Amino acid sequence: RLAALLLCPDERAAETLAGEGVPGRREVVGDVMADATLKLAPVARERSSLLERLELEPGGYLVATIHREANTAQPRLGRILEGLSRIEGTVVFPVHPRTRAALARERLELGGNVRALAPLGYLDFAALASQARAILTDSGGLQKEAYWYGVPCVTMRPSTEWVDTVELGANVLVDDDPERIAAAATEAQMPAELPQLYGDGHASERIAEVLVTLRP
Repeated sequence: RLAALLLCPDERAAETLAGEGVPGRREVVGDVMADATLKLAPVARERSSLLERLELEPGGYLVATIHREANTAQPRLGRILEGLSRIEGTVVFPVHPRTRAALARERLELGGNVRALAPLGYLDFAALASQARAILTDSGGLQKEAYWYGVPCVTMRPSTEWVDTVELGANVLVDDDPERIAAAATEAQMPAELPQLYGDGHASERIAEVLVTLRP
């Protein structure tokens, strides 16, 4: 409420600010995460050798990430892991340090179809996620990245900030229900039409153009 300039990723965000009575100039510029994702995903696929090292084929595996505090406590963590274990196919699981500590603390084991990895760098993870059959996550940012990658997303939370992805059918909310997790992973697919969401990869340019207008 103190900012004079509010840079919004989309019209919905701008309308929300207006509806809440937040003062300041509102400009819809897109999401800078889209800039990075759309630019670097092809670079990641070209440069990363992760799939080759893991002996994975594009589209032949799923990716899972779990890191939110609520999901790394029992009973939620155990229920989510049960859901992953019910999925037919390989689930590649880069394990966040918080999650790894929770697995050890609760003495939880992963299903035989789940391949745990150490945390990955940006390019390796982008190469892995962008070529997955589906992404299962509790991450906010990865839900958007999945859409930009063209990979269906299963969100292991009761709600999401990125409502548009759910409304379009590119993202499914399953909370911590093992049966719903497995079913959504099996049925996951992208909709036939993919409108631009949260920008077109040129948000940084628009931000620069707006900032120039502020110069005295």
